[in-house]
Amino acid sequence: MNDPNGKTLSWQYLLTETYRVYGERFGTFFRAALPPAILTYLLHYGEHLLILAAMRKNWLSFDSVRNLPLMAALGLIEFGMPWLLSTFFFAVVASQVVGNQDGNAPSLTNSYRLVRSRAGALITFGLASCVFTFIMERVIGGLALMTLLDHLPVRPGYLGVVIPFLLLQVAVAGIISRSGLAVPELMDSPGTSWTQSVRNSIKGSKGWGVFFMAFVVKSGLLLIAAYWLVGLAFDRLFARGLMNDAAYPWIIRAVYIGIAAAVESPLFIAFSVLYRELKLRNTPEWVLAPAPIG
Repeated sequence: MNDPNGKTLSWQYLLTETYRVYGERFGTFFRAALPPAILTYLLHYGEHLLILAAMRKNWLSFDSVRNLPLMAALGLIEFGMPWLLSTFFFAVVASQVVGNQDGNAPSLTNSYRLVRSRAGALITFGLASCVFTFIMERVIGGLALMTLLDHLPVRPGYLGVVIPFLLLQVAVAGIISRSGLAVPELMDSPGTSWTQSVRNSIKGSKGWGVFFMAFVVKSGLLLIAAYWLVGLAFDRLFARGLMNDAAYPWIIRAVYIGIAAAVESPLFIAFSVLYRELKLRNTPEWVLAPAPIG
């Protein structure tokens, strides 16, 4: 479908527009992404230390079947903390994209204020989507894959285990992406409930699941490549004596956090741009399938 200016809402257009917005507002998105990225790292690090301390005191053991509920709870907490932080960051990105009128985007302060005003709906949506994704990916899908792999006549190697789980994550990402337009609508329409925004998103994102699955794969590969290149560069600096033992782990962690902050926003920008374009086209409940590439 075309808008009055003759622009076709295709995969190519959405991708180009996403990175145009990303490039123009990189500094803003990076500043917004950095605090949740740092907090996510600190939470994971603190959780790791607490689990190690509990295991040393024999308060926690992963060898007993009796601890399966506790292990599941810990897994959900580990999965949910960054998910909720990302939900709030997504809301900030959405307010920047959707609220950009004639090139005048709201300030980060105003975006944070708007996010606070919708905190209840965002938390509820974040928890619901987090639990759904966790069950689909870690419980139902994970257990099904483990059962399948255990019954194979030949024991799969490392890649034989990792690749199916990565494909499972991509498939679940495609499913949960159907709710991705909910956050931009929550930021754009204060009177809309989170349940209504999810229903609108499921209708409006029809046909876009494969696009966002490909986007997730692209982002994951980019993140892995960036981590690998940075690790290689720092290892060479360390080998040449240009970095001491004390500084090395802290500097490389800081760079990794910066990379994560830089890579996270394009996916959220893409959802926000899609919502904006569907709204501009006055599509009832945003029921619109993407046009072919090109």
